[in-house]
Amino acid sequence: MILRIRGEPINCVTPSARFTLLPKHQSHSTLDLDSPDLHPPFPSQAKQHTSLYIQEEEEELVGRLTEKQHQPAMGKDCGNHRDDHLRNCCRRLLAVFLFLAFIIAVISLIVYLVLRPTHPRFYLQDASLRQLDLSNASSLLSTSLQVTVASRNPNDRVGVYYDRLDVYASYKYQQITVASSLPAVYQGHGDVDIWSPVLDGPNVPFAPYLASAISQDCQAGYLILQVKIDGRVRWKVGSWISGHYHLFVTCPAFLVTTGGNGAPGASGFKFQTTTYCHVEV
Repeated sequence: MILRIRGEPINCVTPSARFTLLPKHQSHSTLDLDSPDLHPPFPSQAKQHTSLYIQEEEEELVGRLTEKQHQPAMGKDCGNHRDDHLRNCCRRLLAVFLFLAFIIAVISLIVYLVLRPTHPRFYLQDASLRQLDLSNASSLLSTSLQVTVASRNPNDRVGVYYDRLDVYASYKYQQITVASSLPAVYQGHGDVDIWSPVLDGPNVPFAPYLASAISQDCQAGYLILQVKIDGRVRWKVGSWISGHYHLFVTCPAFLVTTGGNGAPGASGFKFQTTTYCHVEV
């Protein structure tokens, strides 16, 4: 029997026979199993070759295991790099948004300082009470009141569009006349507009406690009404026109008599003085 490991002959000895492993170029016919020169010590030589072979296999196996161990680490590193890239992108976007917000705030501040827009100013110049009849039996109040309201635009660079203005009178927060609509108008820089509507409220249901309160005021010789304006306005700066804004104006009307007449009535009540109106936009 002939065995060959890496092209070198290996002598083998068994209890029944002795044989040697020869290179391919040696003839098998000259092999003498009984020759003492053909069997050097078998155990040491075979052990040496087997150890080399096992060592090479172990090194190859260790190399493969090392590569497999490095593969998850590389994947983990790639995941960390992706997370870092995402964080950097988020930081950059946040920085851009903050910068844009800062620029918008600066521009708004500059525009405000240059224009300094303020709401229009309203004044109640006159109020003439024509009718004030209270029916205690039915708790109905009939009122007729003519008022004169003036408005001024104090802005030097901002115009005002009055698209809708509704005027009505109230007593202690209860509306006592029907709303009267004023014509739409544009108010330029520093312009003044004056309206004189007649406010009528025929047979308006009145709360009993308010009927008692208005009777006491008339006996005391004074009457305080509120002239209110509810409207929608727009602002104009150059060629730019804003959207609609709600306008709410409250003007107190002080009506007094020289002496109490003991009952509600239009006679004897006079408008006391021009009053400044409270404006909310």
